[in-house]
Amino acid sequence: MECVIQTPIAFPSQGAMLRGFLLAPAGASTPLPAVIMAHGTSATIGMVAIEYARVFAASGLAVSFVSNSSPGDRPR
Repeated sequence: MECVIQTPIAFPSQGAMLRGFLLAPAGASTPLPAVIMAHGTSATIGMVAIEYARVFAASGLAVSFVSNSSPGDRPR
């Protein structure tokens, strides 16, 4: 979706580095309502849930999507 900006994010939490993405509508200039998402333990960011995050962002929401700390699909 070209109307969505997807930026990699990382932050420490209880000794682990959590990684994910911040998604927002392109050109947003005011504070936005936000959604925080995480996928199930057997999924990865690249599976279906990221598509939901993109739809939410295209609809005008800021979305923080965080991967769990298991191996798998993590932004680098």
